[in-house]
Amino acid sequence: CETAIGYISYVCGRSAFKECVHQNRPVMITGMMQADGWPAASKWASADTLVTAYGDLEFQLTPTLTTSLRAYVEYTVSNQADFPYYLSTRGEFKGQEPLLDDFRIPLWFEDDVYDWLNMNGSFKYFVCGGARTGSTIHVDPLATCAWNTLACGHKRWVLFPPGESDAYKEAIGAFKDYEDGPPAYWFLDVLP
Repeated sequence: CETAIGYISYVCGRSAFKECVHQNRPVMITGMMQADGWPAASKWASADTLVTAYGDLEFQLTPTLTTSLRAYVEYTVSNQADFPYYLSTRGEFKGQEPLLDDFRIPLWFEDDVYDWLNMNGSFKYFVCGGARTGSTIHVDPLATCAWNTLACGHKRWVLFPPGESDAYKEAIGAFKDYEDGPPAYWFLDVLP
């Protein structure tokens, strides 16, 4: 089930997945939400189904601004900003607890070091964004191995091998300008 570009089917690729983990290689896994029977596979399948299920949930968009999921999705449709708001929640999902019922830790990731620590779910995130949203170039602050699920739409991931020297950062275009500026600029100026 493994292809040349590092995609593995969740249904038949467990041994290929383990091989990637042992080689410290990132991998894209397809079909997981459906195979594990997540309600998110249908409830989060599009902006419309997400809003139908959870449009009235409130999210803290900034320290001083709260919005409903419905209003945020409307904002993403008309937004033209270079660095638009990115809706997210993490940890205990206070006020958004119903989202937690729609997914679970995939079987392949059930053995989790966070289970040994008292992290109170702080490593769980729900993120929703429109065009040009995203994070800036960064290193995972906890140096974790993570799994992420894309329920609808598309997201561009760029993963770099380890490296900290100034020469290395210059080679990948990780200039200070791109660490602090809109994520879309790096994709427009450096990646093409």
